[in-house]
Amino acid sequence: MENALLEVAKKFNKDTISVELLAKCRNAIYKAKCIDYSFVLRLSDEQHRNVKEIESELDFQKYLFDNGANVAKPLQTESSESSVMFEFNNSRYIVSAFEFVDGKDWSERSDDSEEMYIKVGQTLGKIHKLSKGYTPVNVKRRLWNEQQELLKADVLFKSYNMKLYDKFVEFMGQMEKEDKTPDNFGLTHGDYLISNYLLCENNRLTVIDFDECEYSWFAADLAICMRCYLFWTEKPEELPLKAKEAEIMHYNLLLGYSLENAINKEMVFDLEKYIKIRDFIELAQYIPLMRDNYELNDIEKKLIDMCLDRILNNRPFLKFNTSKAEKLLL
Repeated sequence: MENALLEVAKKFNKDTISVELLAKCRNAIYKAKCIDYSFVLRLSDEQHRNVKEIESELDFQKYLFDNGANVAKPLQTESSESSVMFEFNNSRYIVSAFEFVDGKDWSERSDDSEEMYIKVGQTLGKIHKLSKGYTPVNVKRRLWNEQQELLKADVLFKSYNMKLYDKFVEFMGQMEKEDKTPDNFGLTHGDYLISNYLLCENNRLTVIDFDECEYSWFAADLAICMRCYLFWTEKPEELPLKAKEAEIMHYNLLLGYSLENAINKEMVFDLEKYIKIRDFIELAQYIPLMRDNYELNDIEKKLIDMCLDRILNNRPFLKFNTSKAEKLLL
């Protein structure tokens, strides 16, 4: 594929001399190298995203970059196209390009400090502040409940576990009634994980991968961030021991956020419900794998068991003291 992809890369920069695979998940990520410059190519299978969805994502990310947010800059072809169609082995891909971000990912960073949490929160606050003034120029991104796993979850859960199905239907009905205002609801990153921001020179964070951006509550981005920090570890069963860590993290994320954007009450009091959205999404991802006899590793098994236990038995993700964070609302 690399030889064929090289010709696509040259549409973004005619001096490209090689392409190298960096990562492959839902999208394939390649590093395109020129003599004195590198950039990123992303291949999105047309069955995962259509052209209009990609264009709407890139437009939002470009808007953020142009207005001073620390996000990776989307690139255009030399003929000013935002994306290119690429066919290989009877599959069609939408290729987009971004400036290469030379920074440390989560696996290369040392344990993140309170200062890092503040920076993560501040970066997110700037994105949300800008989101409030964003008007789509083409296709509007999906709503939170149009996420691909959530769309298939009711049928999947109903055939897997009726109690899980009932909990899901009840939860989705409750969320539909939640307040949606310009101050608490807008276009979000949608996947604000520790792997989707890089620590660059001068302790500057750069946010990448807006593939899951969607209209949701701003608190959902914060919830995803905290859930990933606390839950996705080699020992997820230690989550109940992390109350103090969660309290410190929560406060400092909000402290940083408040430097750029006003905190809303959902971010202080209601993270539990937004974390539950993510629990349902991951169950919808993993249940088909288990049915297909995919061999989950021990960590994945523990994560899924804990998600199921929380939902089926109405257990909170984690209880921690929010009294210090509450003062930031004043």
